[in-house]
Amino acid sequence: MELPNLRFASSDSLRSLLRVEPGCVTPLAVVNDPLKKVSVVLDSQLLKFKRLYCHPLVNTASVSLPPDALDTFYQFTGHVPLVHDFVTC
Repeated sequence: MELPNLRFASSDSLRSLLRVEPGCVTPLAVVNDPLKKVSVVLDSQLLKFKRLYCHPLVNTASVSLPPDALDTFYQFTGHVPLVHDFVTC
């Protein structure tokens, strides 16, 4: 599987595309990306856990969800995550 050029987004990009501040990037931020300009890339190892913990657009709280709920969320937003095994990179 080939990955696109992965990079950290600039502060301006985070604010304009996902409406989050640096340090508050979360898998849930794509809810603010209706034009689907952002690609979601997940490590396949994450999906092996029973629960995933992430923050809901601010880093002062966390939510717990099973991996299938994250999948449902991505279906809702129209984002199709690219799942990659980063361990073998």
